[in-house]
Amino acid sequence: MTTSSRIGPWRILIVAALLLLLFFMRWAPHGSLSALAADSSINLYIGQQINNGLTPYADAWEDKPPLIFWLNAFALRFTPGSARGIVCLAYVFVLAFFIAAWAALRPRVGTYPTMFALLLVVNLLPEVMLGPNVTEVFSLPFQAISFLLLCREAEDGSQPYYPALQGLLAAALFQLRANNTAVIGLYIIVSLFEHIRHREIRRLVVSLAVFVAAFAVGNAAVLWTIIERGCFRQYWDAVFRFGGQYSTMRPAIMHVYAVSVGLLKLSRFGGSLIAGATVAAVVAARPSWTNVRDRFAMLALALFVLEVAGSAVSGRAFEHYFIMWLLPATMMAGLFTQKCSDAIGLRTFAVASFCGACAILLAGSVLDSGREIGEAVVKFNDRQANVVQYVRQRITPADRVFAWNGFGDLPFRLGTRPATRFFHAAAMLNVQAYRAQATEALRDVLRLRPKFILEYQSAPGSPPGIFAVPDDSAPKPWDFGGLRDPAILAASDPWDTAELKELKSRLREHYELAYSDGSGVRVFELKQMRGVGPEGAVN
Repeated sequence: MTTSSRIGPWRILIVAALLLLLFFMRWAPHGSLSALAADSSINLYIGQQINNGLTPYADAWEDKPPLIFWLNAFALRFTPGSARGIVCLAYVFVLAFFIAAWAALRPRVGTYPTMFALLLVVNLLPEVMLGPNVTEVFSLPFQAISFLLLCREAEDGSQPYYPALQGLLAAALFQLRANNTAVIGLYIIVSLFEHIRHREIRRLVVSLAVFVAAFAVGNAAVLWTIIERGCFRQYWDAVFRFGGQYSTMRPAIMHVYAVSVGLLKLSRFGGSLIAGATVAAVVAARPSWTNVRDRFAMLALALFVLEVAGSAVSGRAFEHYFIMWLLPATMMAGLFTQKCSDAIGLRTFAVASFCGACAILLAGSVLDSGREIGEAVVKFNDRQANVVQYVRQRITPADRVFAWNGFGDLPFRLGTRPATRFFHAAAMLNVQAYRAQATEALRDVLRLRPKFILEYQSAPGSPPGIFAVPDDSAPKPWDFGGLRDPAILAASDPWDTAELKELKSRLREHYELAYSDGSGVRVFELKQMRGVGPEGAVN
């Protein structure tokens, strides 16, 4: 199994069809359902509001860069109001990732090791891709294309258009999530090293200038609408100031913990074992940068280290953070299979070993896919469906709805234009963040007078709601992800300022409880807009 291996086109089609079939078996049964949960619902909601003419960060608050919102808005235009559009777009991005990974691996390790590596990543991806609508999924093809260009530049020399393409890819990755740009950091390091090693200072200056210019153009294209509407400050505060606080919340040990969880997640189907074995094999071989054949292995290992470091920045072990490990893990799986083949020496035995490994992966994938399909069909229960149905029957397209403390899936499914700038994430860090976001949101509510207010019955210790008068005699700790913020625990002031208390009091005068069920969401309706019948009825 060398780079000269040949395989018929029909076999390639069979392999590609098998990979996609396994991927769809894992995601098609509950792809849209997972798109309506957690961060995905907020991304969909903001994309919906963009299509309604509103602006991220000003009319709908979230702490991610805006490219994910533009992608959601684009998908929703082609599947009117349906979350399946963003699921299908995620499939397209994953397929583009597989194509770029094939292009990076096949010329360097051969056809069969590449097929094994792609089959492995198909089995690893569902372990970390719990929802298809996250920034890391859409970063995958940009990351793979950048790495492919980097490998070609390291082996064959730079082409005039490489810096421009890398700059545009850097902008896309940066505007999806800043710590998704590890591959761009590797590109800059390698570019600096190569030009300085060959004493090509002039070419280095030109290359960096083109890269920076392309990066600036890409960022300007993504941010143009936000800048044009005068909302750059809100963007900066949400993405950078809030993000800076978010990344410093956890103690140092939690950053190490996040890495250990990532290695455990990658252990499914042997991902961590293969990565560790590949690192040991490459280091033991004492690779040299002057040997062109060694450069691919060195780049794959370096990217793996950078991606691990990037995912540990926040100190949190959310599964989707480890999606970015999959590209270097795929490259390392290809190297692992190639080195095993070279070490065995006997082609017949090598092919038999490869087929046995593939059979195990296929069997495990099919059985596990069947189990996940069964769980998705049996266990899914939309507890908030009754709230959506109740509100939808009583509003017109012109009515507004306000959702307190998050729940992007509720206003998204209602298809309205919510009058909200507040999400629970704003209160996640400290009392001051809660006060600033809540005050701005409630001022908008009093000005716009939405027909309904949807409020979650908050758990003990969470920021106070609107319609339940809180006990402000003591500070309320905000528990997020099992970590209690010391700044809040030590606070001497209650959550609500005098202004917030006044705003909530005025809202309680104008709204009354209209609907409540077991979902934890209560529906309050504007009093003067109630229909004929007994007021204050609760279903």
